Amino acid sequence: MTLAQANSAAVVELLNTYMNYARTDGIDLIGVAAIRKHDETQDACASDVAGNPNLLGALKEGLGILQTKVKGKLASWAPPEDELVVSLIEKIKPNTMVAWDGLVSLIDQARFCEENGIEGAFVELGCWKGGALGAMALANMEWGKKRRDLHGFDSFQGLPMPRADKDDMPWASVLGISASQCDGSLRPARATLLEASQMDVERLFVRLGYPLDHIYLRAGWFQDTVPAAWMDIDKIAILRLDGDLYDSYALSLDCLYDLVVPGGFVIFDDWDLKGCREAVGDFFSRRGIRAYLSQVDYSIRFLQKAA
Repeated sequence: MTLAQANSAAVVELLNTYMNYARTDGIDLIGVAAIRKHDETQDACASDVAGNPNLLGALKEGLGILQTKVKGKLASWAPPEDELVVSLIEKIKPNTMVAWDGLVSLIDQARFCEENGIEGAFVELGCWKGGALGAMALANMEWGKKRRDLHGFDSFQGLPMPRADKDDMPWASVLGISASQCDGSLRPARATLLEASQMDVERLFVRLGYPLDHIYLRAGWFQDTVPAAWMDIDKIAILRLDGDLYDSYALSLDCLYDLVVPGGFVIFDDWDLKGCREAVGDFFSRRGIRAYLSQVDYSIRFLQKAA
């Protein structure tokens, strides 16, 4: 490996870490100015940054500031009785882009299910590196009497192509996807910041000590994996949807909403995106569902199914 290649690889890792901390601090898509100039991959961006010591230094300085802010938030935000929640979040934070409030809410929902006998699996569509699924696993180990099945769905190759008629075009542009490419096809959108590998998730659960015979990872596009798996899942206590796009949300709700038990939770991670909002609204309209959606932060809404 040449020095230039080493620098580029280091910047790719730096950008990934920077984005992760930015999301934690409630700032979405920090560093967009450096990324959106490129219609290609993050590697192209990283190559440019690696050749610019000033920009590389600025990124490192910005990451240091964000790390300090996030660590201070973890240390000072929670009252003493929530120190356990802080410790659980610290175990999974490198593997998620979910912000602080979203993780606190998710752990609280999982704890509610354990303490109130809400039956069913914990399911996430769009599990990325497994952090949110890991948070639910830790809540189960802390407050549950027995281990639950965990189902994680992800393409593990990033997002498919958005739809120009249903999804946010400014958001797609930020990810380097041109409008002409937004045809909804099942091919990777080359949004490398949103990619992860199945091994990332598997390593996390080994580290957490959750029994692997209760973990089911479904790799592939939702259109292929969700219809094939829904008969195997039976009951769902928490259905966490993080698919970003209209088609991903529409399919997930059509296949899995009815499996969520009374008292269980349905979480919508991408309420700031048009595709998520319209897919949920269309589903509710077709079903005649009138549900109050509780707000967690700028991007997360959830409902609890009536008992």
